[in-house]
Amino acid sequence: MMSETTMTILGTSGAGKTCYLLSMYHKMCSGMNGFTITTDDDTDVDLRHRYDQMKDRSLGPRRFPAGTDGRSQYEFTLECGYKPVMSFSWDDYPGGYLDVKGTGDMDSYKQIEQSILNSSCLFICIDGTLLQGDDIDEKISAIQDDCSIYINPFFSKYMKEHGALPPTAFVITKWDICAPDNSSDDLKKIISATFSPFFEAGKTGKTIAAIIPVSIDLYSNSTEPGKRMRPYRIQFPIFMGIFFALRNKINNDKQNKTSLQNQISNERSTFWSFLFGDSDSVKQMNSDVRAIQNKLNINQQNLQKIFCQLAEYVPLFFINGKQGKFSDIVEKRDAND
Repeated sequence: MMSETTMTILGTSGAGKTCYLLSMYHKMCSGMNGFTITTDDDTDVDLRHRYDQMKDRSLGPRRFPAGTDGRSQYEFTLECGYKPVMSFSWDDYPGGYLDVKGTGDMDSYKQIEQSILNSSCLFICIDGTLLQGDDIDEKISAIQDDCSIYINPFFSKYMKEHGALPPTAFVITKWDICAPDNSSDDLKKIISATFSPFFEAGKTGKTIAAIIPVSIDLYSNSTEPGKRMRPYRIQFPIFMGIFFALRNKINNDKQNKTSLQNQISNERSTFWSFLFGDSDSVKQMNSDVRAIQNKLNINQQNLQKIFCQLAEYVPLFFINGKQGKFSDIVEKRDAND
């Protein structure tokens, strides 16, 4: 069964994408504001095993998984109250994979291109170690040399062909390492300088971007045995992705409901319907309308919960390059309908 949406994550090897995935899965399995994620049994065992190794401080640096140069793909389901909300594919491409495109491997480009076209949200992982120190210009140069040099040329081609990007989150990993050296204004200046096309108006609509610092462990430097890992805002990139996917799903369901209601009205206006009442097909369509409305009620409640989380905890949102609150970027009716 295909997932209902895709979330594409890009970043250079060693940026912390795998660590983020393991920590996010562990945290979301535990439950966040009523939301959990699930996967198949084999993937669950694998991710839990690797997380257990990562939290074993006695292993020192060896507890962290090595960077990967290949594509990774996982299938998850977001649940609320243990009831499915939406299935999604987690599609991970390292920066080196993007660089292959420049040497003529168009198959690689097309693969990533299709993943992004299917995505409700795009994540670009930036290694927080590149944001250490007080020199903002040096940080900009470090990200340009290690990250945007791979990503920007890819999106230059992508934008020429498609003209628009999905909502994009710049996920700053290892925030515990670089947080003392960066204010919110610093992050805005650095990320908008290194990925400027993401902060401009798109040809076919709004560009929406967010900067979300995360950490798998605020005590990452601790070697104290048994000390629990303490993640920092690890769930919010996923909430952002689900928000836009769920909003699209709600809009599609509304359109389907309206289409069915129009079909019912047309059939009821016929002479035969006037004489004999609703046909079996009209009765079935009425049943389908009720089922869609029940689903809409649940999904709109879930959308509102996610909306409140993002509005409160993720302030660095931008629309066409201008910073605004999440409630300014996403019309309130989308969260409250």
